[in-house]
This record gives sequence, structure tokens and C-alpha cells, in this order.
Amino acid sequence: MSFLTDRERKEETLLLISTFVIVLLTDASFLFYVGAILVFFIPVVHRKGQLTKKEWMSNFVYVSALLFAMFIVNVLIDKIFG
Repeated sequence: MSFLTDRERKEETLLLISTFVIVLLTDASFLFYVGAILVFFIPVVHRKGQLTKKEWMSNFVYVSALLFAMFIVNVLIDKIFG
């Protein structure tokens, strides 16, 4: 059961999307990992650890998508500029 208001959900979603976009726009692998960690932990900190199982899985999917995007971007950069 989620205890967030609509405004808090929008703030959290904006944080997740902005972190994802900033990380994708950078070319540093280290920042990809930092971004993945941030995407996973922003909701945890924002909700003081009170996440449902579905929300934990959702966070895991965000992190997996971010790491997959990192892999694709790095491969494309190597193919184009390598």
C-alpha cells in the first residue's frame, strides 16, 4: 500500500526521469553506475523505506533499464568513434 499523494508521486517520477536523462547524456561509465544507484534509492529515501513489493520490483526494473541503456550507449559509442 502506497502512502504517497499525487504530488509526491509526480515529484518522485520527475526525479527518476531527470536522473535517467542526465545519466544517458553523459559519456562516463562511472556516472551510469552512480545514476543506477540513485534511481534505485531515490524512492527508498523519499518514502523512508516504506515500499511495497511491487514498488521494489519497479525500482529493480528502472535500474535494469538504466544499465541496459548504458550497455547499448557504450557499444554504439565504441562502434561510431572506436
